[in-house]
Amino acid sequence: MIIGQYHPVAGGAEKECKKLSRRLREEGLTVSVLTQSCEGLPDYEVIDDIPVYRKMKGWQLYEYTYMLSVVWFLIKHLREYDIIQCFGLYLFIPPVALFKYLF
Repeated sequence: MIIGQYHPVAGGAEKECKKLSRRLREEGLTVSVLTQSCEGLPDYEVIDDIPVYRKMKGWQLYEYTYMLSVVWFLIKHLREYDIIQCFGLYLFIPPVALFKYLF
């Protein structure tokens, strides 16, 4: 799962992401969540038996560094997933499309 924010932030997309993640886990699938780093929250934690990576970062050129951090994470974890679910169009579609094209 790729989403801009994740639990404890709780908007509509975040709630749906958490619900879908739990359901997929109940079906026996391996699920992890990639989201942006958030002050006061750890870079990695397990919530409801689901690994949550808060790795996406942005600096001065926020949009570009954000997209690059998504691509870098996907490349690093290339063999760990079969499906990538993006919540929101925001900045995830270009890096995921590029990743799919390259790999």
